[in-house]
Amino acid sequence: MQKCYFNTSYLLFCAFCSLLQVSYSSEKKIYVPLMDKICLLQQIGIREEILNSIELFLFNSSFKSCIANSYSDFSPYNYSIFAYNEKASSCSKLHAMLEENIIDNCSEQMHDLQFYKVTHCLPAEGFMYSFEEEVEENVNKINAVKLKATAEICIVERHPFSENFLLKRTKMFFLQSLELCLAHCRVLSMRGKCHAVLFSGEEKVCLLLQQNQPLQSRDVIRKSESELFTLNYCYYNMTESSESRYYNGSGKIINLRVGSMRVQCTVHEIPLLRKHMKHQCLLWKSINFRYCIKFCVQQFQRNLCNAVYFEAEEKTCLHLLLNASEALYEYSESKKETAHFIEKCVEVAEQQEYQQESAINRIQPDETSISSPSRPISSRT
Repeated sequence: MQKCYFNTSYLLFCAFCSLLQVSYSSEKKIYVPLMDKICLLQQIGIREEILNSIELFLFNSSFKSCIANSYSDFSPYNYSIFAYNEKASSCSKLHAMLEENIIDNCSEQMHDLQFYKVTHCLPAEGFMYSFEEEVEENVNKINAVKLKATAEICIVERHPFSENFLLKRTKMFFLQSLELCLAHCRVLSMRGKCHAVLFSGEEKVCLLLQQNQPLQSRDVIRKSESELFTLNYCYYNMTESSESRYYNGSGKIINLRVGSMRVQCTVHEIPLLRKHMKHQCLLWKSINFRYCIKFCVQQFQRNLCNAVYFEAEEKTCLHLLLNASEALYEYSESKKETAHFIEKCVEVAEQQEYQQESAINRIQPDETSISSPSRPISSRT
């Protein structure tokens, strides 16, 4: 502790130190999306001689990501310390330093780096605390959002951030947009596993939530970096004809390597129907259609996927598990989205694949067929 004498300059200095100590010693609570935890944070000072003796390795990071990268539940010191430059959005972890050696609340820091100590991080689920932030004005609580990945329009409702602590955590994804976050929730909602999302636009963190009872929504919407939305209901943005007819197309042959096997699959492009979308299984990011269909073929062997809806703009792959009669024998026209249904897959030798590809290239696309005696992998009827 700095010794103070009874003269004006030292009295003023010690008064400043006392004020600084109060401001530094006060802990604040902050929600960290990457960990889905509430962290207790304290701003601290660093003795100049200690600061000059260490080398800081700065990396680009948001403030909350810096907390997540610095904190560990298994730290031997029961706390973590980091430096953050808000202007440059850069972070540095300070390792293996004893608290008494680095904290000096009477040190005036005259640089852009600020130092923080994370004393503890608690699971967010069930956390009973209200974040008193500034009220957000002119909030549209209910909006219609187009989900390209599932070909739907969903009515979503925004709720106060603090209500997310009442909901059960299901899954976490790192996604670029709220729309993709809602689409992942929509797929899981078919099995009752998701009713709401907590999305952080800065951290690109999507947390899927399950609710057992309706949210109260009595509180006003307060400003928060993470926003809570519920999926109220969705409808499919597609036009269908009431006319049905038998589908007699021969399909297209696609050659793929699945593990150590070479397979040939007969794939049909069919209109995407509302009833198909009730059989959503999985949504993921795919670099192109071929990767999308290839991963479905891997699942096809275990009767977990037999059709895909690939959305080219967002490059998403939606797995479907359809009944063959629904896919091929109740064919109706749709002028927009189409799905690709896998009728069958057979294992082939590499030489046989080359010969069949040559034969296929010599006939018209609408006459493409497969007539090899190769053994089938799987099929669903």
